[in-house]
Amino acid sequence: MEVSKTIVLLRSLNEIEFKQFGRFIKSDSSQTHLYLLYKYLAKYYPKFEHKNFNRTNCTLFVFSELKQQVETLNKQEAEKLLRQKLKNPLHYLSVALENFFINLELKEESFEKNMLLLKSLRRRKLDDECISIIDKELQKQSKSKIKRREQPLEQFQYLHFKRNLTNKLNGKTVGIEPLLGNLDQYYFHTKLLYNCEIVTHNKISGKENENLLIPEISQIIEKRKIENISPSVLLNVYLSDLLRANGKIEYDFVKAFYLKNFESFCNEDKTNAVLYLINYCNQALRSKQSAKLAEMFSLYDFASSKNLLIEDNTIESSNFKNIVTISTALNKHEWAFDFINKNRKYLKTNDADNVIKLSLARVYQSKGEDGRVIKLIQNIVFQDVFDNIVVRTMMVKSYFSLKEWHTLDFYFESFQKFVKRNKTISVDMKLALCNMISVSKKLVKANTTDSYSKKNLEELIQNTKPLFMSSWLHSKINQLKI
Repeated sequence: MEVSKTIVLLRSLNEIEFKQFGRFIKSDSSQTHLYLLYKYLAKYYPKFEHKNFNRTNCTLFVFSELKQQVETLNKQEAEKLLRQKLKNPLHYLSVALENFFINLELKEESFEKNMLLLKSLRRRKLDDECISIIDKELQKQSKSKIKRREQPLEQFQYLHFKRNLTNKLNGKTVGIEPLLGNLDQYYFHTKLLYNCEIVTHNKISGKENENLLIPEISQIIEKRKIENISPSVLLNVYLSDLLRANGKIEYDFVKAFYLKNFESFCNEDKTNAVLYLINYCNQALRSKQSAKLAEMFSLYDFASSKNLLIEDNTIESSNFKNIVTISTALNKHEWAFDFINKNRKYLKTNDADNVIKLSLARVYQSKGEDGRVIKLIQNIVFQDVFDNIVVRTMMVKSYFSLKEWHTLDFYFESFQKFVKRNKTISVDMKLALCNMISVSKKLVKANTTDSYSKKNLEELIQNTKPLFMSSWLHSKINQLKI
């Protein structure tokens, strides 16, 4: 059995991997017999069908000291001796191959490797080392130009791991200790927590959720088969149903439950839940723009008042920018200025200046102070391509409001080159941006010449799809007299 298993595993290696495996087992000086067996097998790799490849030759190659003893034994005794001697090396060779396969995968899957390392460090109570590794990985992912679909979930798992450690920055234990006394609830909570994150990202990517255990867990909890269900578990059941949009639960009910039981939730649930509710509003209320903005603002306002968006003395720039965007869209300018000034110190240093400038520019643009907008953002460049698009569209709006038609004409050319040359912008987004630039150029001509009438532009905008900044273009066309 061990012989056939070992041969199957060895045959699955390609030539380069086979040589790497030799170096892998040679590095363990305690396995001399193992390496000798590998050397003998290497002579007949990959077919293992040579006439000299048999149990007797393998054993005598590895245990050369047995040659004289075998000659004194009859065939049956010799076979028994060789089988027993070769049994352990073959077993250890199979184990070594399995470990080698794991190592090959870990080289490809850095996330899995890191998670194993983190678990090992946590077992040894090296929390500081864990936090250092997680922070480095999160920073590396944020700077990476290559965005993989798995990254958001990996980031979530890193943060989830970190929150269950002793938080060295504020001296508080951040975890779900109340649930640990009940293993079922601890399992349900963790499973539901991850499911909410998966569902959120699947909604964005358009993929179906395939977590088959969640409906069963929800059913068990709904039927109250477990006594004294934790509010944290119930919250994640309600969030899971809400995010899947299966019609079983209403948004208002989940929000009310969250606010009523807020103090009983662990820190992770407090933060995650409010962000899931915000994401839900953004998706579900798309057709009701004013209602969506008002509800999202109320949630962000609540999160800000409870410091839910600040973790390890840091606030994510995406949350910071979203809050400013929504508050200015509702003309809450003083609130936005107050938020920027109070929370600017929590931004990561690598992009803090640009995020602050962009945020201030949003407020000034909402107030109609376009000269200040241009001074703030005309020279800033972000790592994120969408942030750069936002900056450029804001510049277009400000130049237009200031009626700097000549400057705007040159800026359109620069914007168009940026869109066409940037490989990270999707084909659909490129088309939407190019269409926006094309319609904007005609809108400028309508303001400076008689080339296009209001009716011409209304028909044009109706027939141009996809179109970026369509609402802004509509508003500017409506301001034309004829």
